[in-house]
Amino acid sequence: MLRILFFFNLVFLLLSYSAQLNAQTNEDLEAALKNKNYPLAVDLYYKMGSDAWKRGDTKNSEELFQKGIRLSEDNKLSGQLQYGWYSLGLIQYNSNAYNDAIKSFEESLEYAKSNNDQESMARCQLYVGKSYFLRGRNRRSVNALEEALNIALKIKDLDLQKECYSWLSKSHKAMGNEEKAVQYDNSFTLINRDIERKTELSTMEEKISSVEKELESQEQTLESQEQTLESQLQALKSQEQTLKSKEQTLEKVSDSLKEIAKITKEQQLKIDLLNVEKELTDVTLKAKEAELENNKLIRNSLIFGLLLVGLLGAAIYKGYKDKMKASEEIHKKQMDIESSINYGLRIQQAMLPSKEKFEQLLPQSFVLFKPRNVVSGDFYWINELYNEKIAVAAVDCTGHGVPGAFMSMIGSNALDSIVNTYVDEPDKILHELHRRVLNALKQEETGNKDGMDMALCVIDTDRDQLYFSGAKNHLIYIKEGEVFQIRGDKHPIGGIRKVPASFTQHTIDLEGEMYFYMYSDGFVDQFGGPDNMKFMSKKFKTLIEKIHLLPMEEQKARLDEALATWKGDNKQTDDVLVIGFKLTV
Repeated sequence: MLRILFFFNLVFLLLSYSAQLNAQTNEDLEAALKNKNYPLAVDLYYKMGSDAWKRGDTKNSEELFQKGIRLSEDNKLSGQLQYGWYSLGLIQYNSNAYNDAIKSFEESLEYAKSNNDQESMARCQLYVGKSYFLRGRNRRSVNALEEALNIALKIKDLDLQKECYSWLSKSHKAMGNEEKAVQYDNSFTLINRDIERKTELSTMEEKISSVEKELESQEQTLESQEQTLESQLQALKSQEQTLKSKEQTLEKVSDSLKEIAKITKEQQLKIDLLNVEKELTDVTLKAKEAELENNKLIRNSLIFGLLLVGLLGAAIYKGYKDKMKASEEIHKKQMDIESSINYGLRIQQAMLPSKEKFEQLLPQSFVLFKPRNVVSGDFYWINELYNEKIAVAAVDCTGHGVPGAFMSMIGSNALDSIVNTYVDEPDKILHELHRRVLNALKQEETGNKDGMDMALCVIDTDRDQLYFSGAKNHLIYIKEGEVFQIRGDKHPIGGIRKVPASFTQHTIDLEGEMYFYMYSDGFVDQFGGPDNMKFMSKKFKTLIEKIHLLPMEEQKARLDEALATWKGDNKQTDDVLVIGFKLTV
């Protein structure tokens, strides 16, 4: 019973003390506002908001920080605005209010930029990226996290870099970019090891310092003992001189007594006793000298050991520094390459038609686009022509990765330019594209053989007809459950053909519900399956026939699933592109 009473009294006292502090803070705030000491008033608002957050009073905490922010804005206190918006963002982030948190962190980011506060800029971008990820907006999450990582690398903040790598890996994994996720996960592991190594080095330096201090202490102790022993040795030498003097006296007495030839037993005993004392003194003196020599040996051994440990530590430290420098250079080069490729990816993504544009021109459609590397040599293109016809193409450029991406940019820009000259027939579009690629790459002069394979459809809704031309790539369409394939011409776009390329135009009448599929060779050439063989065109057509009645997004998912199952643990052979659309007349 007494314990319960004591507990309640203690709680009452703590509550009373807290109430007194709050009352004092409110009084200080009123005084600051009255005296127009606005920086102090803002600090008091932030302090009260922090105290409310610690008590779990989230709503009151947000209100207090917002009051401080408004007062800072009215009086243009940029430093306090940066801190206030950041703190408010943390409260909203921890309360799962991610939309509000993003706005608060972005406000704080603007003030951090104006104050050139690099670390705060990185932390704001980090929390913006984390908030977007938790909202499921992975692409925006990646953009913000990459900005945070660039700043963290610039200011060499390893902890920030580590957290950026971790969240970038999660974001890319959520988007299905397993290769990028693994890259960032590896970077996370590498920097984590660097931190551990630096910690180990710091620990080793502390141990070496401790050993040095201990050896110095032991050396001082030995020097003190040596001085004591030397003092004792001097005393023993003094005793030895005294004994020698006594011995000489005894010898004189002995000679005198011999002369007298009458020595009593008592006198003889005294002489023997003095002789024994002298021998004992000699023995003690030799023992002290041996002990002194031994201590000198121990001291010299300890000094040699200290030097050896120091040299060994210096060698280890130099080796570690060299290794760290090489690791940092490799890491920097890797990040530079990755940054350049990521920038190329953003350019290529901007070049590709948006999903909204594709769905606006072809509402019943899908695009399965899976680059083998970060950037792709395949690309898809769609445009509305001057006479309201719709042109759509699936293009496979020479190579993949960065070289293929350069070709894809040339092809996309050339297609946009050609259709702006009022060319609307697919065979003429391919012919003009072939001519432009020859000229752009100066292939007749240089012998360059790069080019592209493509399938191009032009849809005329007024006449209910679809026109197709292909450069090595084909068109599959399904009408009333029957599968048809129109093969493209055998020559590609570009290359070193001296005779100008001519392409065949095929006309298909549109009736009822019809399904069309254009594709690059990445899907059919993928190795996998039980015998590690190519997927092949026959199996692809069978798969298309099996799924063509499903909704377009489900068709895309089935194709993606079939490719992943067939590929298994093999690497992706080439860029993969499949375009499917449904036309109803």
